[in-house]
Amino acid sequence: MRAAIIGSKWQQQFMASEPCDSYTYFRGGTLQLEEFIERNKGNYIVGMLSYDLGYELLDIKQTKIDDLALPDAYFLAFTTCDDPQLTTTPAILTAPFAPRLSRAAYNEAFAKIKNYIYEGDAYQANLTHRLEAESHSDPWSLFSTVASMQPAAMAAYLEGADFEILSFSPEQFITVKNNVIETSPIKGTCLSGQEAELLASKKETAELNMITDLLRNDLGKVCTPGSVQVSAHRQIMKMQNISHTYSRITGELRADISSIAALLSMFPGGSITGCPKKRAMEIIDELEQTTRSAYCGCMVTVDPDGNLDSSILIRTIIKKGSQLVLPVGGGIVNDSLQNDEYEETLAKAKAIIAALSE
Repeated sequence: MRAAIIGSKWQQQFMASEPCDSYTYFRGGTLQLEEFIERNKGNYIVGMLSYDLGYELLDIKQTKIDDLALPDAYFLAFTTCDDPQLTTTPAILTAPFAPRLSRAAYNEAFAKIKNYIYEGDAYQANLTHRLEAESHSDPWSLFSTVASMQPAAMAAYLEGADFEILSFSPEQFITVKNNVIETSPIKGTCLSGQEAELLASKKETAELNMITDLLRNDLGKVCTPGSVQVSAHRQIMKMQNISHTYSRITGELRADISSIAALLSMFPGGSITGCPKKRAMEIIDELEQTTRSAYCGCMVTVDPDGNLDSSILIRTIIKKGSQLVLPVGGGIVNDSLQNDEYEETLAKAKAIIAALSE
């Protein structure tokens, strides 16, 4: 099994193979992730938490089918690691990416979310759908092809027994280093060159403000009182075809709370659920076709010094056999326009699809 952490914003970049220990968890048992991390102190730890684990953590009844059947937690520990080396082997799609959800079905779900917001059930809910393709290429070749052409701040790769996670995420979830915990939610999207309009948009401002407040409250539950602060707000993150706004929130982690316990207490990230988190997740389960699986979960690393880092698994391909699943989505608020939101979801996948279509 291989794992690679190569994005520029990770605290450490590395590639590793031949794990010395592993941990797999499916909902319904007892999550023993802290014990796994404790017994692997001094090792390199890489793993994935599925978005669907959040239903168990928040005691929400999930109704949609889990067609991909990935673990809800999957972690590997390595005693040594190497510098990551991308392959130059070309990757080929045997069937191009196409939406699984019809536009009419998306429009119907969008309208229902707008009605929930109007009725006061939520201030914001994240609506996603899948793009799907096929490829018989080696998953590391697929990852290398995209990573070499479209570098991502939190790019990461993880192999499971019958699946691979190829993530080109721009979004950090939480980091813990020297007892300082930090999170950087992304909300607000525009095409490249339209950053001034993004900053001037009341709708995009409200969207980021809501998630910043949600995560500030999340941090407050695990931090020393009075230590939580918004250290950056509505900053611009420029990418290949689009730009985002983001915030940065920091705090001092309480001495009685471990870094992984803090992560689990905040999971899943508010930027990919909506606000309030629990009600938004109930709406998501009602309206989306399938469970999200790894998508919108997070990739997690713990280095030999005990520093934790994690990303939100967006801009992420889940490969299972020859099937490639590339989900996309966005937050819906009261001022959202149906066509704009749908086109934004496709824009978020454009760079990945372009890299695999050369």
